[in-house]
Amino acid sequence: MSRFRKPTTSFNTFGQVDADWIEDYDSHSFILNLPGLTTNDVKLDIIDDTHLQISGEFPPESHSRGKWHTRERPTGAFRRT
Repeated sequence: MSRFRKPTTSFNTFGQVDADWIEDYDSHSFILNLPGLTTNDVKLDIIDDTHLQISGEFPPESHSRGKWHTRERPTGAFRRT
């Protein structure tokens, strides 16, 4: 039995993107860690004039060589409201 975890084929981050929310006297700032994404990969929507929704998709990794031992970086769709 291997002492290493089995490889994961995908890491579903749907709603699991960490965010910091900072409120100043006249503004709100949101800081998110979205490695590998550009501003064109991320969608911002205002829902019912009261909620900010952030969504996008991390591209799948494409390594054809070697054996995965672990995959911790996110792939797939995410959404945070």
